[in-house]
Amino acid sequence: MSSATVTLYTGCMKSGKTICLIQDYQNAVINHKRVLAYKPKLDTRGDKRFILSRSTKTMIPAIELSLDGKELLIDASLSKAIPTLYIVDEAQFLNDVSWVNAVVAMGHSLSFSSLSNDKDGNSWKITSVLTSLADLIIHMHARCDFCGNPANFNLFQPGNNQDNISGQIVIESASNKYYPVCRSCWFAHQRK
Repeated sequence: MSSATVTLYTGCMKSGKTICLIQDYQNAVINHKRVLAYKPKLDTRGDKRFILSRSTKTMIPAIELSLDGKELLIDASLSKAIPTLYIVDEAQFLNDVSWVNAVVAMGHSLSFSSLSNDKDGNSWKITSVLTSLADLIIHMHARCDFCGNPANFNLFQPGNNQDNISGQIVIESASNKYYPVCRSCWFAHQRK
């Protein structure tokens, strides 16, 4: 009987999802297990060759993953004899995860990080699918950038390179800024 599992770390941005994936990666390495990390092609932040934690600046090597994730399935098929932990950061950018159960049936485990909702407060389709497939779901929260309460929403504010909160100049997503916010602050900014 296989002990393969699917773990999903979900929540708003800056809630520590990627740090958890990096810890899973490091634990696998320490325990002499085969581990491969992937990031979707749509994830344009930073170097495509690495998964990077913004808060700790820790990096792990990553393989670029197409939106259907088939490269991961192919590797899993070729590696049936060697149980592997597959790590996928920013999974909300994928458009297909129908291969998850096949990978687990081969004896491999999967750890995903995925935003819980988009800037409009809607669930990401893939995050909802992964929630139904996961053995372990860890819902994470950040602190609201406006009031400090637990945050579970992602606020998008188009900008002119000036941070609307602190007045500081920011460079993120071509002069647009995203913030982790609580429900109250998210609703307050939606009405503006």
